[in-house]
Amino acid sequence: DELGQNGTYSSYLYTKKAVNIIEQHNRSEPLFLVLSTQNAHFPVNDPENPLAYEKSAIKENLESIDSPSREMYAKNMIMLDKMVEEVVETLKAEGMWDNTILMFTSDNGACPNTGGSNLPYRGIKNTLFEGGTRVPSFIASPMFSNDTRRSYDGLFHISDWLPTLLH
Repeated sequence: DELGQNGTYSSYLYTKKAVNIIEQHNRSEPLFLVLSTQNAHFPVNDPENPLAYEKSAIKENLESIDSPSREMYAKNMIMLDKMVEEVVETLKAEGMWDNTILMFTSDNGACPNTGGSNLPYRGIKNTLFEGGTRVPSFIASPMFSNDTRRSYDGLFHISDWLPTLLH
């Protein structure tokens, strides 16, 4: 392992790199940054690392889960939440948050046999049922005024991002 990172959970590496890019970025230039993680993708690994999340928060959130695969998936989602928080906090610390649009989405529905759930929809990843294609997404920015904030429960396709952001 020439980089000395063998065995390091990839999402930790990606988040560390994203934070580094933000911290080193020339503020006079726009920044386009994509951070793609595999937290919810098979194989779902145990992200045992005290820097990723507080054990007490994990314990509180996992007490009601009785499935080992579901618990592992939940740990990864908590870790993903912490990773997004770390990137947003870095943007704020570097004075870049006020001019940022954060888009969060997934590529497909969950795979229940690795701990994911698409309920109440039928179907899973690799199917055309809603459970395979419907995913939570959001766009957040301090630039959005209160009158532009809204929730949308209809169909939305990735090709809609550009006209939506331009609008």
